[in-house]
Formats: sequence, C-alpha cells, structure tokens
Amino acid sequence: MAPKTFVLASTLQDAMAERRLAELNGEAMRRLYEVADFIRAIRRRLRFGELSRAAIRILRVELRGDSAECDWMTRPLDPWDSNLSPPAREESASWQALADAMALRAVLLDELPSIRSAVLRCFRASPTETPEAIIFGTITREDPRLLRIASPVMRARLCGFRFELEDGFLKPMKGDELSPPDDRPAE
Repeated sequence: MAPKTFVLASTLQDAMAERRLAELNGEAMRRLYEVADFIRAIRRRLRFGELSRAAIRILRVELRGDSAECDWMTRPLDPWDSNLSPPAREESASWQALADAMALRAVLLDELPSIRSAVLRCFRASPTETPEAIIFGTITREDPRLLRIASPVMRARLCGFRFELEDGFLKPMKGDELSPPDDRPAE
C-alpha cells in the first residue's frame, strides 16, 4: 500500500485562496440546502389548499444575499367545484390564491432565516400562452400587526401584496404594477 501524500500550498497566498474557495463552496451548499428545505416545507405545509386539494406549483426560487424571489402558479380548481357557476369558481380560485400568498410568505420567512425581504409573484393560467400575473408582493421580515384584522384582503395588503380584486375575482396586473414601488417610473 502506497503511503498517502499531502500537497501543501506553495505560498501563503495559495493557502488563503484555497480557504476562500472552501468557504464559498460551503456557503453555496448551505444556501442550496436552505432552498431544498424551503421547497420541502412548501410541499409539507401547503400540500392542500383551503379551497382546493391540488398541490401548489413553484415556478422559480432565487436567493441573492439577504433577499429572495419566488414565483408560483395558482392551484387548479378543485374537481368538486366543477358544478359551481363560473363566477363562483373564479371567486373560489381568487380566495385560494390570496390564502396561498399569505401562507407562502409565512413559510419563506420561517424556513429562510437569512432573508430580510422577498419578492413574491403569483401567476394564473390564461387562455393565451402567457400566464397572467395576479398577485405581486415585496415582503419584509418586519411583521405587520395582523391580530385584529379580520379581512384577508387587508391582511394581504398590509403584508406588502398588491392585487386588484373586483367582485371577488383577481384581475390580471399590468406590467407597471409588477415592479417594486422604488423601481416604478414617476407619474
């Protein structure tokens, strides 16, 4: 059996570079594990909706420093709702999307402790090829006081979500409504 040989860094600079690389790799792996834990928590905690038994579908998760972005599709309607009138089905889907936005906010802040703010976007399938954005939110870790607020719409707005609800139906958002308030052009 041949003896093991160890290669030592030839200079202090090489040793420091190797250490930085190892730290970066360790940090990257830690972030990857955080995202994996976040996805598993979504599957576990948001497995079923309040109004739909379908699973939520995450489109994209991105971590960048102490901020995150997450896009998801609304849950499809529950098969038991197929005999409801179209307005009642649309209203049910809209309330489920709002409930999912609030739940996703909670899971994100619980599972990713290093995140200070996040941009969350909810999309709905549309008759055209492109999904419609129906909820947009820039959320922060600072918890708004929600204990006494009964309205789910007001709770969502206080948490940083923007949307247009008309007769219980979430309307598609326009392009200028999908950017954070600081990035919007002045009117």
